[in-house]
Amino acid sequence: MAFISKWRNSARGVAALSAVAAAAWLPLRAAADEVVVGHLSLTPIENIKSIVPQKAKLTDKKPAAITREPEYRGKPQYGSITLGTSSRATVYFALDTIPGDHAPKLYIDINGTGNLLDRSANITLHPLTEFATSNGTVTSAVAKAGSNVPIGAMVPTIARYDNKGVVEEMRYPVLFTLFGDELDYTVAVQRTGSISVGGRTLRIALVDTDGRGVFSSVAHAEDKGPVVKLLVDANDDGKFDPKKETFDLAKPLRLAGTAFEFASSNAAGTVLALKTTDKRPEGAITPEDLAVGSEIIDFVAKSINGTTIKFPNGFKHKVVMLDFWATWCGPCVAEIPNIVSVYNQYHQNGFEIVGISLDKANMKQAVVDFCNEHNMPWEQIYDGGYWNAEIAKLFGVDSIPRAFLVDGDTGVIVGMSDAIRGEGLTNALTRALMKKNLLRN
Repeated sequence: MAFISKWRNSARGVAALSAVAAAAWLPLRAAADEVVVGHLSLTPIENIKSIVPQKAKLTDKKPAAITREPEYRGKPQYGSITLGTSSRATVYFALDTIPGDHAPKLYIDINGTGNLLDRSANITLHPLTEFATSNGTVTSAVAKAGSNVPIGAMVPTIARYDNKGVVEEMRYPVLFTLFGDELDYTVAVQRTGSISVGGRTLRIALVDTDGRGVFSSVAHAEDKGPVVKLLVDANDDGKFDPKKETFDLAKPLRLAGTAFEFASSNAAGTVLALKTTDKRPEGAITPEDLAVGSEIIDFVAKSINGTTIKFPNGFKHKVVMLDFWATWCGPCVAEIPNIVSVYNQYHQNGFEIVGISLDKANMKQAVVDFCNEHNMPWEQIYDGGYWNAEIAKLFGVDSIPRAFLVDGDTGVIVGMSDAIRGEGLTNALTRALMKKNLLRN
């Protein structure tokens, strides 16, 4: 079948065609009830300044768990943090500081014995040149004696987990930061590992946002942020994109084009199980994920007539085709009579079309006139971007015509590319309509 490529008559055309051929290996939607398991281990956080610290609550009242104390220079303030699920998971400490202090002391019960005289419990806080504040901002300062700079220390604390009556301990370094009279703490480790989905092995990481080191419970109120975040290196670039590759484990997510949801995790977060789901996931889909049986990329855009198009969410109880084309594209124009015929025959059964025009700038009226002349009444999206049209870039389109036939309720692709040209469009469409009981034999 003919098509026009962005890379026609260029050396890059070979690469583009190779990418199209390579798409054949992309995984389809996983079978129902599939469970995938990831294994993780503790590693240092790659960028601790990106982690929002927790604020430690301080009080003048000594906890009963502290049984032995040093001689303090000033009046101590007490606090605690909880790391793990064991009855011994609470770590108690005393902050000893005086006005104008350049080297405050933090006495912390690392061993869980209640003894602040233990040698390992005596921590001196030193000036820091860069730190994260509890509101998430990063501030730089010059560490000069007497200047108003943060001070802190990395403390080798221990997280404790109850595993069937046996307490398991994990080394759990925590960065304590004192700025003024506020003491913050940041867990300095994360869980990293891998999980295999649809023949792909993906690098993953788990981060708990409340600093407790507990990963077995992920639910939270709708108006609250994630309790546990899953980071996925979906594009295998060795990094975790904070926007596109970070997921709230309390909500469905996409991995390799398949929808999953949280199944279980041990409290320590070293074993994670995800199960396939019919729920619509959040998160970005890449052009490489697009295949029959996987979900389509969501977007919201204005049509050429000013209508807001919510794709595919605005097409409930419909089957909708997303059609990338242009008035200058010969193969696209040649396909239009077939598309118009199918539209006229099945529109009453729930068939819709959204066109994405790759026409050049200043051609809005020409596109409108072309659609009127060729009896194309469906919505068109045009921004004059040519190959750099926003929706075309979102879908990685480098040749046209290109089309996707999508179930408007699930967002799942039921047909695409050459398979839905000519008679293929009718065949794929009628199957999809019958499956939704919108058409009978």
